[in-house]
Amino acid sequence: MRKGTWKALAMAVVMIAAPAMSHAVCGDVNGDDSRTASDALAVLKSAVGQNVDLECTADPLRPSQVRLYNAFNCASGSDNAILETDHGQDWSANNTDSYSGYQVVEESLIEGINYKQCGENIRFEGPVSVPPERRIVFFVVAAHPDFYGEDYYYLMMIDEGPRDGAPPSEQNMTGGQTFGMMGHAVK
Repeated sequence: MRKGTWKALAMAVVMIAAPAMSHAVCGDVNGDDSRTASDALAVLKSAVGQNVDLECTADPLRPSQVRLYNAFNCASGSDNAILETDHGQDWSANNTDSYSGYQVVEESLIEGINYKQCGENIRFEGPVSVPPERRIVFFVVAAHPDFYGEDYYYLMMIDEGPRDGAPPSEQNMTGGQTFGMMGHAVK
């Protein structure tokens, strides 16, 4: 191969590897509060081993958006499901197979949750972890007392994906990426 070809190949390898080798994860690495070609040049210089100070303060993570899914058809009491946090937020999903609207949850931990439906008030002691920058659905699963000896209730979470992504179909609860038991209570 000719000498110029090797230089071009070496430069291509450096350009491809630069993001993996650089230490900055944000765009503004020179601290001027804007993302410009100067920032890109500083990251590339750092990637090829030049001594460059990269001043990167990562953008803060945004809080998640949370909603409630109502899966119950009550034999007695109201079909309206209400979820209330100890932090003063509440969601209401009217009727069976319905969702509340999204609300932003600023806290990463919810200390306790009250769930009201079918004439029952169920308390879930926290903390319940809410990951940042996600769309989250909470719902409650009830275990039948004939099988478990007591009424067990489980607070479940579905991660619907990134906060700014389109939510899955309202008709498809399996559209989320993660199921997780967030707490349980005995009535």
